[in-house]
Amino acid sequence: MTESVSSTLRDDILVSVCVHDFTPTADSVDAVNRLSQSLAGTFRYWELLVSASSDSSPDWYAALQRFASLRILRLRVGVGPYERRAILAAEAIGDVVALASVEEIDFLDLRQMILDSHCQNLLVIGDRGKSTLVDKMVGIVGNSTGFRVNARFMQTIVCPRALLTRLLDQPERQLALRFPPRDRAIPIEIQVAKREFLTRARRRGLRGRLHLAQKLIVSSAPNVLLALSLASATILVGGAAFILYVLCIWSFKEVIEPGWVTTSGILGLTAAFLGLLGLGMSTGMQKMIDLLGNEDNDEVLEEIGKVNVYAGISADLNIQYEPGSTAEAMAKRAEYLDDPA
Repeated sequence: MTESVSSTLRDDILVSVCVHDFTPTADSVDAVNRLSQSLAGTFRYWELLVSASSDSSPDWYAALQRFASLRILRLRVGVGPYERRAILAAEAIGDVVALASVEEIDFLDLRQMILDSHCQNLLVIGDRGKSTLVDKMVGIVGNSTGFRVNARFMQTIVCPRALLTRLLDQPERQLALRFPPRDRAIPIEIQVAKREFLTRARRRGLRGRLHLAQKLIVSSAPNVLLALSLASATILVGGAAFILYVLCIWSFKEVIEPGWVTTSGILGLTAAFLGLLGLGMSTGMQKMIDLLGNEDNDEVLEEIGKVNVYAGISADLNIQYEPGSTAEAMAKRAEYLDDPA
């Protein structure tokens, strides 16, 4: 059941919102400012994560000083957008984590997406409402990758902690955070963007579509290698059977065309060798992919920002804390235990 946004601040969940494509422009700063105000008006405990390149200028960080509950992750130079999303998602600490694009913030009800994801324990993905011919071709390419590739899916996705852990454990976690895997244990819900998105939002460039198509093709490597393994095994068995046939003909048939045995034997040996070679290479590469699938990355150089999401909770609970030395505390405790009265 969908829970509507109320005027009372939600204090039962911690929300993390990751913005991977922030740039220090006036439009981006205004969009993030509206997002932070929206979160502050709905949730008591929340954080905002933004990624920055290690060579960013001081003005870049100055543009973000105005935001509360902000964490800036300085990443190595050259980290791609999909890698940024995965790094931010891994660093988020919220019960519900939203991966948002600064270009889509104003066209989706991110607060409602967070509430739906938390209440129904599912992934909520933005839907742009329209796709082009190139997008449909990208979707066709992605059908063999094991992901729910849909050209209408936006970059904004919200998921609870349990499902986020599943996505981060995927060998292709960068794609899993963009297009959920075809897994019944990962339910999804669609939220259609506002109609203004198609006219006001910046259009995706051909370079971005080609980059996505390239990642989908590369991610289909395990399926290609599996097909190659089956084909190589078939060729190996066929070559061995043909060699056995040649030996039977040479042993039991009295009249044989001159040169047939040697020519056929060479062909059979060549086919068997190529089949064995393809089978060995494909299975070996599959093993390497399995071993490297969980390789840890160390792309985060530094974290900037101090976030205290539980600030003010002492006042809310009417708790007073008087700092003192450990020795004094232990002495008072011992005195109380000796004479409780």
